[in-house]
Amino acid sequence: MTYEQKLTFQLRLRGQTDAEIAEILREVRAHPLADAESAESVFGSPEGYAENFEKKKRRTRGSAIVAVAVVIAVAFFVGYITIGLILRNESGPGISDFIPTWAVSGGSVVFVGIATLTGFLVDYLRPVTPKVGQEPA
Repeated sequence: MTYEQKLTFQLRLRGQTDAEIAEILREVRAHPLADAESAESVFGSPEGYAENFEKKKRRTRGSAIVAVAVVIAVAFFVGYITIGLILRNESGPGISDFIPTWAVSGGSVVFVGIATLTGFLVDYLRPVTPKVGQEPA
């Protein structure tokens, strides 16, 4: 990944908006580099440079994906247990005769794990989109 992509990710972790990130990237690109210089040698590591900016509390798209997945997984599991308790009181087979509890538990954990990976990748790979009227970052 390029310096700018790594810096963008680090700035997102610090809660910067896309407009703020676009402005920071514009400043990085505007700095003239000598032949042997790289952005990292001038500005430092992306992690270090990002620490120069205020850390804000902000929900990213990735964290929203994970939060929704956790709510869905918990609702699914609670629904499974509720239906199991309802059917348990009646005579005949219960829900666990059709779907084992370990499968529901494991499926919920796998679902949240996949959502967490997806959320991370969404934040990590999403490019900065400048606002209307701004030049591309």
